[in-house]
Amino acid sequence: MLTLPISALSYAAASIGYFVLFILLITSWRGKFYGILLAIACITSSLWAANISAKSYWGYPSIFSIEILEIIKNLCWSLFLIILLGPFQKKGNESNALKLKPSVIGVLLFYLVTIFAVIYSQDTKGVFSDGYQTDYLMSVIMPLIGMILIEQYYRNTPVDLRWGIKFFCLGIGGFFVYDFFLFSDALLLGRVNADIWDARGWVNLLIVPLVGLSAARNPKWSVGISLSRQILLLVNVVWRCGLFACDGGSRILHQAFGRNMGNCSAAYIFVWCNSVAFSDFIFGNDAFMAQSIY
Repeated sequence: MLTLPISALSYAAASIGYFVLFILLITSWRGKFYGILLAIACITSSLWAANISAKSYWGYPSIFSIEILEIIKNLCWSLFLIILLGPFQKKGNESNALKLKPSVIGVLLFYLVTIFAVIYSQDTKGVFSDGYQTDYLMSVIMPLIGMILIEQYYRNTPVDLRWGIKFFCLGIGGFFVYDFFLFSDALLLGRVNADIWDARGWVNLLIVPLVGLSAARNPKWSVGISLSRQILLLVNVVWRCGLFACDGGSRILHQAFGRNMGNCSAAYIFVWCNSVAFSDFIFGNDAFMAQSIY
């Protein structure tokens, strides 16, 4: 009996989602630097997910290309966050103006070293192999950098502008948290959990509309995407239902295709609980709701 490759399906869905958002950003771009950086991050994420899907289904491309795209994807999102942080840095004196520079150099050097390490060790057995702790450690550090940048971006954004970036922080922070969860588990056990790896594609797909909403709501990005205000009211309910449906869907897949989806369900529940907690913070504020709608 032919079984459905869950990994290929989930990452293909994520790739299509990122690609659709890329097309939407490009066709509505208004010439701002932020918009093109976001589009580059989306197309890089789409290529990354497409490569993993192809590897799961056809057995190629190589693990090496997937690892390189993984690094480039994280680098693109980190650079986008660093660029976004720039306008909120204090310019009052020279020390404050140069405050971020050593951190940026450190991040770039880390990614450069990571790329060289992957090139040097391209003869490794792959992402599900034992004895892969060095790459696991780097894979843990990359989302950790992303989480720090998300925290700094939210903290340094003026309070009256935070309503426009909360979806973005929820989305991008969500996939950084999930990657940290995935590779921390791999670092401790010496092996990536295949079920949690498969669920990663669906998690990335759920992130796409949140990034799109932030692009539509943040005038500084100037991508020209327009949304009705009713969507902003409905997105919280729809997004929560989607996360909840993922857990139910994993059980259906288990019954239909005979695959053990227990860990996958646990991963969905992990994301769902953390996302609901954060979205309660976002949508529980009456002032935010009034500002969002009116």
